[in-house]
Amino acid sequence: MNKASISSILRNRVASNDQWLRHCENLHREENKRNGQFARDARIKLGVSLRSFAKGMGISAVFLSDLERGNRNWTDSILDKWTHEYIADRT
Repeated sequence: MNKASISSILRNRVASNDQWLRHCENLHREENKRNGQFARDARIKLGVSLRSFAKGMGISAVFLSDLERGNRNWTDSILDKWTHEYIADRT
């Protein structure tokens, strides 16, 4: 193989990889939106406001809103805080 064909193969592989990464990022973004909507629906069924729930989690309402809209990633720490607040006794 000559240098031009090796270069061409490498460019094609990189382009293919870039397309795959963009596809994966889109899937991840869509999953974040679904997870956020699920969390929002659960919070609303409890009858708890966004601000109150966020305060109980120890995060800002803006941050929780971003999570619920799928604009932030759910970390283990955030999931633990969300779960703790969700199962909190509200009586």
